[in-house]
Amino acid sequence: MAVVLEDCVLSKQAADAGFSKLSNEMALLRKDLITLEASLRQDSTTLEASLRQEIKISASDVKSEIIKWVFGISFAQAALIISVIKFIHIHSAPTRGEPALVQVKGGESRFSPLNNPPEQQEPLA
Repeated sequence: MAVVLEDCVLSKQAADAGFSKLSNEMALLRKDLITLEASLRQDSTTLEASLRQEIKISASDVKSEIIKWVFGISFAQAALIISVIKFIHIHSAPTRGEPALVQVKGGESRFSPLNNPPEQQEPLA
């Protein structure tokens, strides 16, 4: 019976020694996890700050590009409108030899070529 009791005591001491060894390893793992967590938080904070800065820079670039395009398109649209108005004005005005609506001294209006003497016709307003 002494042998069984001795084995029991030895197994209890071995279990206690194993438990304390396991407890020490768990404490080291906790310490490593806490260090890793702090490191990850710092890295994520740094990364977040740098990404926010890049987003602000790209947003200001986009704003300036939009302003450039708006003014460029406005200028092109104004040039197009002016050229269309000029085109219509040039092609709608009578030229030499084409009939124009004139008022003759008798008060009647008729189409007459522009190369008639000015005494005979008065242009309508």
